[in-house]
Order: sequence, then structure tokens, then C-alpha cells
Amino acid sequence: MKGCVYAMIDQLVEIIVQALDDLDDEYGSVELSEPYDQVSLYGERGSLDSLGLVALTVDLEERLLLQLGHTILIVSEKAVSQKVSPFLTVGSLAKYIQQLITE
Repeated sequence: MKGCVYAMIDQLVEIIVQALDDLDDEYGSVELSEPYDQVSLYGERGSLDSLGLVALTVDLEERLLLQLGHTILIVSEKAVSQKVSPFLTVGSLAKYIQQLITE
């Protein structure tokens, strides 16, 4: 079971990295370097502004539907009310998306 969870997280990290790579520079440029799961997205150390975060999440929702067949809403009251934001790093976002998929 743990192997499946890690495989899904790895797949989600890859999808997020692809979306970041395609993100228009006008929303902020995220420097992609390995390990990808530690790349900062939003917040004090993040490179995305609020519009960039919205653009990323909309793109991710579409990619998740097309690539994995899952329809999810990434930005929700649940996401923004968490003590630790799921949007801080690629890894935290991947884990949050994995939670949404398995709910």
C-alpha cells in the first residue's frame, strides 16, 4: 500500500512540475530544481503571486482530469483553512491533491 501512495505522490509531483513549466512568466517564475517536492510555490519563499496560484490550480485541475480521470476542486474552504497551507511547496501540494483524490 505504501508503494502505491509514494507512486501516486511521485506522479502528482511530475504533473505539478509540468504545469509549472508551462505556466506563463507573468504570474511569477518558479525555479525548478531537484528535489522537486521541496520547490517553494507560494508564501514567504514562494515565487507565485495569487494570480499565478489560481492559474496553476486551474491548470492542475484540468491535467488531473485528463491524465488521471479525477475531477477535484483544489482551492476550497478546506484548503485555505488549514493551519499549514498546502500551497507552500510542490510536495505539500502533491500530498494535498492525493488526499483529495482518495477521499
